[in-house]
Amino acid sequence: MEGEIEQVKGRKNYLFDRAGYSTITIQLDPDLPQPVPDPTPTPTPTPTPTPAWTPAQTVQEAGDTLGSILRVIVKITIWLVIVVVPLLSPVILGVWAARRWTNRQRKRQVE
Repeated sequence: MEGEIEQVKGRKNYLFDRAGYSTITIQLDPDLPQPVPDPTPTPTPTPTPTPAWTPAQTVQEAGDTLGSILRVIVKITIWLVIVVVPLLSPVILGVWAARRWTNRQRKRQVE
């Protein structure tokens, strides 16, 4: 038992002596704000060049717009068929049945 204690004490002393020669390195990198360049004023502003008109680009834009409009129309139609028609069909059927019933009652009164 005493031999184990001496062995542990020896190991402790060895590690303690080794720790005395250890080197710890710490590197701190602060987050610095990114510099924003200040625009330098010019005595006379330079004109912005305007691109030349291209009919092909106009046709492309018109086609894109038409495609967008058609997509919206199809989406609205799908929503109407799936959401609005099932919600309104009982109301429409009720109004139709009420009109039919009142028309029958009027015909009976006339006869």
